[in-house]
Amino acid sequence: GRIGGTTVAMGLKVTTIAQQVLGLLQSWDRIGIKALLKGFAGVYSTDIQKTAENFRVIREKSAFMDARMGNYDRDMKDAFTTFNSPDATPQGVIDAGLKKVGLSRPIKAVQQVSFKPIAAVQYYAVDVITWMGAYQEALQRFHGDESKSVAYADQAVRMTQGSGDTVDLSSIQRGGELAKAATMFYSYFNVLYNLAGLRVADVARNRDAASVGRAAQSFMLLVIVPALLGEYLSGRGWEGDDDEDELPAWVVKNLAAYSLGVSPFTRWTTGAMEGFGVNFTGATRGAESLINLI
Repeated sequence: GRIGGTTVAMGLKVTTIAQQVLGLLQSWDRIGIKALLKGFAGVYSTDIQKTAENFRVIREKSAFMDARMGNYDRDMKDAFTTFNSPDATPQGVIDAGLKKVGLSRPIKAVQQVSFKPIAAVQYYAVDVITWMGAYQEALQRFHGDESKSVAYADQAVRMTQGSGDTVDLSSIQRGGELAKAATMFYSYFNVLYNLAGLRVADVARNRDAASVGRAAQSFMLLVIVPALLGEYLSGRGWEGDDDEDELPAWVVKNLAAYSLGVSPFTRWTTGAMEGFGVNFTGATRGAESLINLI
């Protein structure tokens, strides 16, 4: 099913875990590199106890961040909760059947263990840094208003990293099981779609060199760098001994595939462009991903 495909394709791959750090690029685009660096300094310290205390303070200040570890992605959130609340959907029927034969607990345990490394890297390497950077920026902007600063920091994480909350999902992601299957692993690209939309609106509104410059920087941070660096983190990077004449084609192909992935209506074509064949949902990649685990 969709949840099983999520566990296999996402949760157990080391390369998927490593790619979580690329989320810092979205934070950079939204709150700026200075705020991001301040966020890192505000969370991490050479004193381990101080760092742990900073983690505690963030969770204490923000209910959103306190629940963040199991809520940063729709499919991961569903994987954690689906066995607790089965319904009349096809997935719910499968869950009910697994409960009857005594397999729901073992499968749920595998899912939770599989996703914890991804959630941990996302939270500790990206989310807390983004939150703290935005929080400190907001304290200055709102003259020390605590509630406004926390809300601003929460929103910064939601906008740059997404979440599994219904309010943060696109309309197609909130559909039935068929729509959910067609938008598996789309939370990340939904964030990119929204951030890109903000830049397009910025250029359309201002029509000046400054807005074009901001859009160019966003294109670099949101498309070029993650598209190419992500290939290296996935073990599919350009090899130095490859034909140099093919390098431009490799770059163009990966930028095109990455850009098409931003839209839920064109993302299914990216597999064909990358040599994996056409794939309308992520669920069908489960068996292949299990074979190719690193």
